[in-house]
Amino acid sequence: MKTRNRKGNDVLGHLARLDRQIDHIARVRQLQGYVATEISRVLEQLLRLKRPETLIVKRLDLTHSDLSRRPGSRQPVVGARSPEPEPVA
Repeated sequence: MKTRNRKGNDVLGHLARLDRQIDHIARVRQLQGYVATEISRVLEQLLRLKRPETLIVKRLDLTHSDLSRRPGSRQPVVGARSPEPEPVA
């Protein structure tokens, strides 16, 4: 049974669409938190076990507007002849 408001719009259908959007956003945020936690965990374990003299962490920004949404089409190859990083003081 559809509930309609005065304008004749499907209120329950609209609420269901909004609920799906909110659910999707919540899942994406949860995944982002999981990835950040795992990266931190691995870096801490690396530091604890290997005790490197220097650790260089590069943050990749894959949100640039020139990047295609199709994977691998225009994204640069990671690790392909990147210039030497400057030492951290």
